[in-house]
Amino acid sequence: MKLFSNILDVLYPNICNHCNKRVPKKTDFFCIQCFGRFEKTNFHKIEDNLVLKRFEGIIPIKAATSFLYINEGNMASQIMHEFKYHKNIELAEYMGKWYGQELKNSVFEKTDILIPIPLHKDKKAIRGYNQSMAIANGIGSILNKEANDDIIIRNKFTMSQTKLSKSERQKNVENVFEVVKKEAIINKRITLIDDVITTGATIEMCAKELLKFPIKSLNVITLGFAYSD
Repeated sequence: MKLFSNILDVLYPNICNHCNKRVPKKTDFFCIQCFGRFEKTNFHKIEDNLVLKRFEGIIPIKAATSFLYINEGNMASQIMHEFKYHKNIELAEYMGKWYGQELKNSVFEKTDILIPIPLHKDKKAIRGYNQSMAIANGIGSILNKEANDDIIIRNKFTMSQTKLSKSERQKNVENVFEVVKKEAIINKRITLIDDVITTGATIEMCAKELLKFPIKSLNVITLGFAYSD
């Protein structure tokens, strides 16, 4: 049996998802060198961090955090492009699990429901899955929290936010979200999950819909943090 396992390791080696070097365990998605190239924010350890400041005076967010800094061409941006546009759902869930481990014993462990920012059904069909739901599933599996993607929906198909200014982003996502399961959020501590925060416009508009109802508190978690103008 061991010989058979060794043959499989040779024929189908476990390789790093970034540089294609061999990794020691099937559960490892990256080699040691690539792990070291991720730039962590450690925002979950900073109460008044840059993510929370994005929403200061706009919406009442209790706590907010992002896992990795996103800069053009850096390790995190390349990995997110991989799971966002190449349907690598296992990688998205893995990144969520990795951050979930870091969020243990934090305020985010006290949430009741994880809600990923929804995709419009047509965009989800094109992409194949919602990467934010995959991240939420990963985080939830570690923190033992439910991730629910049918409480709030995106009822309009919108253009990509990537090349839009802050004001254009806000206009692009105005009135596109709708809470369809109101009873599921009443008096609940909710955490919104997204892949990347840039201006915060999408999260802001989604949060405003949730805050129309008597929820207990609202938090925000994103995998990436990108600086914006």
